[in-house]
Amino acid sequence: MRGLAPRRWMRAAAALALVAAGLLSGCARTVAPMGGEVPEEPLRVVSTTPAPFSFVDPFDGPVVFTFPRTLSERLTRGSLEDAIEVSPQDGEVSVRRRGSRVEIRMEGGFRRDIVYRVTLLPRLQDRFRNVQQDQVDLYFSTGPEFEPTVLAGVVVDRLSGADVRDARVQATLGTFPEDRDVRFPGPDAPPIHSTVADSAGVFLFQFLPAGAYELRVFDDVNRNRRPDMSERQGLARAVLGEADTVLVADLAILQPDTTAARLMEVTVLDSLHLGLRFDDPLDPQVSLEGVRVILTADGPEGAVGAPTVARVIHAYVREAEVALARWETSRDAALAADEVWDEAPPEIPDPATLRPERNLVVVLGSALPPEMSYTVQVTGVLNLSGVEDGGGEGEFTTPAAAPAIPEADPSPPDDDEDPAGSGSQDVRNGRRVVLTPGRLSE
Repeated sequence: MRGLAPRRWMRAAAALALVAAGLLSGCARTVAPMGGEVPEEPLRVVSTTPAPFSFVDPFDGPVVFTFPRTLSERLTRGSLEDAIEVSPQDGEVSVRRRGSRVEIRMEGGFRRDIVYRVTLLPRLQDRFRNVQQDQVDLYFSTGPEFEPTVLAGVVVDRLSGADVRDARVQATLGTFPEDRDVRFPGPDAPPIHSTVADSAGVFLFQFLPAGAYELRVFDDVNRNRRPDMSERQGLARAVLGEADTVLVADLAILQPDTTAARLMEVTVLDSLHLGLRFDDPLDPQVSLEGVRVILTADGPEGAVGAPTVARVIHAYVREAEVALARWETSRDAALAADEVWDEAPPEIPDPATLRPERNLVVVLGSALPPEMSYTVQVTGVLNLSGVEDGGGEGEFTTPAAAPAIPEADPSPPDDDEDPAGSGSQDVRNGRRVVLTPGRLSE
């Protein structure tokens, strides 16, 4: 078994569990006659045409799912058309309910040399309101053998990391040309295999021919079975060998964006670091080598020049560096006191495990002087959607210098004395602390 971005093994295990379920559900299950009693058990398929895993000639007739009882016209949710998935789909699909049967036809019929999957989602119920609980996947072939391959994974939102249910996933050998109809590619083009993620975001393809696949995922909100600019989308690639199992742990989708990231705010983190905040999320895995930051001092002629920029880093890198500095301080103090120190140093996290963020950090070559105004120009920022030429201009002013800490007075002051002229005072560890409203200074 091989995996792409195998970062969530629990999710991958869920995909494998679905594989086993899919293999079992491909076979029709027989239900004993109920006689004259009112049935009170889940609705199940008792037979299919063609039979599961059968080899048939190309045909124009319907694929049929047969149930033991008459079906209700009301579904548990959605329409009858939404309850059926044909993969690959070469033409318009029509669905008809006749008594205890569901009949599926495809415009142009089921053509030669393809392994088809017809999925019946659990949305039907009979006239006694017994609902269908299990998804049924019917596989049949019009020529090729059933290759024991599995391509599965979990669809997640790129920003939040949450599972995305009902997302449509398409798989095709090679790539999706821009001018290609993603619904009906035509008899001379590689077929587009399609499925829908379940309530946990898990999707599954079985019996695909070996090869390099491009995966396209999107929220099919308007149910037209093609990606639109208003819908979240994503792309991934996977290489499927013979008798291979490939797990795509996180197939991420994101709202399309055609505009570059704009600088929204500049903040002074400390005398050597500036924070930059953008209006678009940024990819923590993307290198920042192309980002350029220039500082220009604002003020009268002869003012102190602007510090140089040493580097631009992701915010999580600075957090890791701060954590490492604190660890080193604690380690040095422990060793100086002849204490045992066995705590492992913190590590910079793997960017592949992080969610996108909107912040970058500028590391300066020298300290910022107090009470100075600067203009910041940023270029070369790439947003999460891959749109280039992001950046912008912002301004900031450094805060006033911190007041000097006076030396401790060895003699405690009188209770009535207030050297600062306001507030109250206290003595802590031999150092005088003046307490004033809204400020604590020592």
